[in-house]
Amino acid sequence: MVNRPVGRLLAAACYRAGLTPNQVTGISALCSAIGVAVLLAMDPSWVSGILVWFLLALGYAFDSADGQVARLRGGGSPPANGWTMWWIA
Repeated sequence: MVNRPVGRLLAAACYRAGLTPNQVTGISALCSAIGVAVLLAMDPSWVSGILVWFLLALGYAFDSADGQVARLRGGGSPPANGWTMWWIA
């Protein structure tokens, strides 16, 4: 409900910027890694909590965007692939 729409906006921006799906995945991983580093390095506070939430949510939104960028570029898996992975697992 949240990540797909945000991911759609990020996918459009990344596509227009000429980023590849692998680059978008790298941005996702970087946002998530920084979020975890902040979680480990900062003392618990409202500021650190909001920062960690934002970075992890942004990483998850970019994770949603990578497949959408792949489909925009003419590759990737079918749009329902994310759902099928949950059903098969």
